[in-house]
Amino acid sequence: MTAPVGTDWAVDRVVTVTDGDTLRLIRRRTLTIDSDLACDVYDANPRGVPVRLVTVDTPERGQVGYADATRDVAAWLQLHAGRVRVETWPGGGFDRLLGDLYVAGDRSDTLTQWMLRDRGWLPYVRGE
Repeated sequence: MTAPVGTDWAVDRVVTVTDGDTLRLIRRRTLTIDSDLACDVYDANPRGVPVRLVTVDTPERGQVGYADATRDVAAWLQLHAGRVRVETWPGGGFDRLLGDLYVAGDRSDTLTQWMLRDRGWLPYVRGE
């Protein structure tokens, strides 16, 4: 079963950084039932939901640059720890969701933009 998509979610915990364009995380969002009652909803899979960054293409495990790309993602996550949100969409392949992570309150500061603009990784081009 694929995890729910859409809306933006808080990132409760990053389970693992798979490589420079894929990570597993536990998402959280608050559902308001009425003005006096709200509850937090988390992804059920303790291994996390696999999310593939939209428009970023980095080396896979065993390829040159893999470790650098993985470290770049981890560095961005550490820089923004506790303030990271994610928006996800279907279609990431291999049971992954497509998504982008951003800093709460500042959608202009996204992990995808940082990987492309600031770290110099290539954009994903279908079929290449």
